[in-house]
Amino acid sequence: FSSQKHVDMVLNAWANAPASNKMKAGSTAPLPERPTYNTGIVTQTTALIKRHMKLTIRDPTMYTGRMLMFMFACSFFAVIYVKSRDREQDQIFNKLWLVVWLLSVPSCLGVIVVYAYNIESFSIRREIKNGMIRPAAYLISNLLIQLPLLLIASIFAISVSGYGIGNFEGDNYFKFLFMYFVTLWSFEAMAQTLSLVFANPLLGMLGFLEFWFCNFLFA
Repeated sequence: FSSQKHVDMVLNAWANAPASNKMKAGSTAPLPERPTYNTGIVTQTTALIKRHMKLTIRDPTMYTGRMLMFMFACSFFAVIYVKSRDREQDQIFNKLWLVVWLLSVPSCLGVIVVYAYNIESFSIRREIKNGMIRPAAYLISNLLIQLPLLLIASIFAISVSGYGIGNFEGDNYFKFLFMYFVTLWSFEAMAQTLSLVFANPLLGMLGFLEFWFCNFLFA
């Protein structure tokens, strides 16, 4: 994520650093209890945002790929319940089931997040232990990336399927979009939590599917 010029600059600075600043081989001096940071939280957060945005663009698993899957999967169910476009009494249950599927399928795809964050957590923990980043910087950068992208994903999920094909009431678009966004965010938060609870990502994914099924069954 850095140019060759920056890498050479860091290596040259280390080579020219005073010997007193370098730890001698075989030194048994105790390490500090807490890491010391040479950069502020704003600088670290900015760097993490840039890094993770690059990862998001290069790896479609987390967001961009799911956005397209949301649109196609929800459009598929909207076509199945296409007769619910007619605002008639006998289409009430079809319209209800369409809303159920529009919420259920994208939220279920959050199982991918469990695996992705589980793998990412190993490198983040290592960077925190080495004093490279603050935990707060990672949490803030993750939140600032996550919220806008989940909002865009919500737009992908309901715009074509619900309002284009399903003929939902347009006056309530932003209200429904907000509720849909909060629902996706809640499942995303659970996926992140389960990615840290279990060292094995498969167990976390299984736990997420159980959580999703309980919501699907009793919501």
